[in-house]
Amino acid sequence: MAIAIGYATAHDMHDGSNGLNGNVGAAGAAGSSTYFHIAYGTSSSGANFSQSPSGKTYIGTYVDSTSADSNTPSDYAWVLFVGADGEDGDQGIAGNNGSNGQTSYFHIAYADTSSGGGFSQSPSNKNFIGTYVDNTSADSSTASDYTWTRYVGADGTNGNNGTNGNNGTNGTNGKKVASGLVYYQVAAGSAPSTPSASSYQFSNNTLGGLTSNWSTTPPEVDVGNSNKYWTSRYQSTESSAGSNTGSVSFTSPTALFTFDGVVSFTNSNTISDGSNSLTPLSAGSAAADVNANSTTINGGKITANSVLANIALQVGSGNTPSSKAFEVNAAGVVWTDGIIGGIFSANNLNVSTAAAVTGTTRQAHPGVFGQVPSNYASTSAHGIRGTNYYTVGSRVQTSGLIGAANGYDFYAEGAGSNYGPFTGAHDCLVANDETVSMGDLVVDVSCIARRGLSNTIFSVEASSSANQVAVLGVIVANNGALSDRKPAAFIEEMTEDGIVMSSDYESAKNNYKIMAVNALGEGQINLTGEGGNLLAGDLVVTSSTAGKGMKQSDNIVRSHTVARVRESVSFTSTDEEKIAACIYLCG
Repeated sequence: MAIAIGYATAHDMHDGSNGLNGNVGAAGAAGSSTYFHIAYGTSSSGANFSQSPSGKTYIGTYVDSTSADSNTPSDYAWVLFVGADGEDGDQGIAGNNGSNGQTSYFHIAYADTSSGGGFSQSPSNKNFIGTYVDNTSADSSTASDYTWTRYVGADGTNGNNGTNGNNGTNGTNGKKVASGLVYYQVAAGSAPSTPSASSYQFSNNTLGGLTSNWSTTPPEVDVGNSNKYWTSRYQSTESSAGSNTGSVSFTSPTALFTFDGVVSFTNSNTISDGSNSLTPLSAGSAAADVNANSTTINGGKITANSVLANIALQVGSGNTPSSKAFEVNAAGVVWTDGIIGGIFSANNLNVSTAAAVTGTTRQAHPGVFGQVPSNYASTSAHGIRGTNYYTVGSRVQTSGLIGAANGYDFYAEGAGSNYGPFTGAHDCLVANDETVSMGDLVVDVSCIARRGLSNTIFSVEASSSANQVAVLGVIVANNGALSDRKPAAFIEEMTEDGIVMSSDYESAKNNYKIMAVNALGEGQINLTGEGGNLLAGDLVVTSSTAGKGMKQSDNIVRSHTVARVRESVSFTSTDEEKIAACIYLCG
C-alpha cells in the first residue's frame, strides 16, 4: 500500500462570488427503445446456435432496437463462459474432508417492471431482464427470486409528420349529352317521315344536315288550319369526350298544338283587350245578366290579349264537386266529366309534387282507359304507352309503366300474345362493400324481405364455383342505394295517402345497393372458356371464375343450369372471357 505525506500552509480563505450560468447544451437526439439479446453456442463463432444454455460453452450477446431475437450467429459477440478442462496438476496435499459440492445454475426471466410485473420466460414485448444463480436446474416462477435490470429503453419522442403526397391527376372528361325538339314547318294532315341529321355540334348547339322542312324554331301556328303541326324529340351523345360532336337519334313525329299568349280572367264588369277598355256596364239590362253569372256570347270569333278573372267557372250539370259538367275553382283546379279532342298534353314542370296526369275512379270503371278502335288500328297504335328516356350509365332510374294493386299488378286479358318481346328481371340486393359487373352471374345469399306469396327480395353475390345451384341470373342494372328506392318486397301497405314501407326496409336500406337481375327471357351473359367452346343451343352453368358462366357438360336442363346460348362461342384459352346472346332459364 502506498501512502503520500505532505505539508499544508494555512491561508485566509473566503467564498468567492457565484460564476455565470453556462450556455444551454444542444438538444439530444430522439431516443429509441433498445433490446439486449442472449444466445448460446459451442464455439466463438456461435456453432450449434441455441436460445438454451444446456450443453453450451459460449454465450453470445448484442443490443439493437428490435424486440425479436436474431437467429443469425454473426449478429452476436461470443465469449467463453465455460472454461476448457486444464491439465491435471500434481497431487496436492490432502485437505480436510469438505461438504458435498453442488452444481450451480444460471436463470433468466423477463418482465414489464423492475419488480417483475408481467413475469415471463419469453422476452417478447418485455422491458426488464431478471437473473439469479442457484443449485436447482428448474427456473423459478417467483419474480422476487430474480434481480431485475431494464434492458429495453423507454420510447423516444415522436418524429415530425411527413410531408403531404402530391395531388393525383385529374380524371378523364365525361361525354356530353344533349336533347331537344325539332318542328315540322309545314302543316300536314298526316305525320311526316321521321327526321334525321348528320351530326350534333355541342359547341354551338346546332344540328348538321337536318332534314328539309324541319327546324329547331317552332312555326307560327294558324289555329284555323285544318291540318296539324308536328314535332320530334332528338337526343345526341358526344362521340368521345371533348370531341364536341355526336350522332343524333329522333323519335317518330307527334302532332303538336300550341297556344300563343296568355288567356286569363278577372272578376270585373270592365272588358279589356290589354290596351283598351270598354265603358263599364251599368246596372240593369246586359249588366244584370253578367252580374247574375250568366253570360251569352254569340259570334264566330273572339280576339283578346287577356281576359282576367278570379271567380270560379261552372258549366252544365254533371259529376264535378259542385255537380257540374265542367268546373274551375278560384285556385285554378279544373274538373270535367269528359275531354274530347285530337291531342291532350299535360306536364308537371311547375308542380314537382304531383303527377302530370292522375286518373281516379270510385266506380266500376278504370281510372285511366286507353282504346284503339278496330277501324283505326295499326302496328303503331297502342291503347296506352309509357316511355322513359332517363338513364345514368347502367342505372334504370324509373320505369315506363308501373302497376301496383292489391290483386294483379298487371293483368293480360287479350286473345293474342300476352307479352312480347319478353325478358323477366328480379330485384336483388348487393352489400355496399361487394362489387359485381354488368353481365355477371349472381347467386342467392339470404332472404332479406318477403311480402305475401308473390314478393321476396334476396341479397346476392357474384358466383364463385362451378355448377352452383343457387344461381339466380345475370346482373343488368345498378339502380343505386336501396335508401333511394322502394322495391315491392319492402312495401307494407298501399293507401290513397301513399306507400308505407316495412320495418325490414328500415333495417336494410343503408346496407345495400339495389340491382336488377335477368332470370327469364332473352338477353346476354358473360362467359369464360373454362368449359370449352360452345355451339348455339349449348347450356350454361357457373364457372370457378367469379361472375362468369361456362359450357355445361351435358345438354340436360338441371337445377344449376343458367341459360342456353343462341350463338356459337370460341375461346383461345380457358380464362378468356366473352359475352354472348342467350335465353335465360333460371325463372
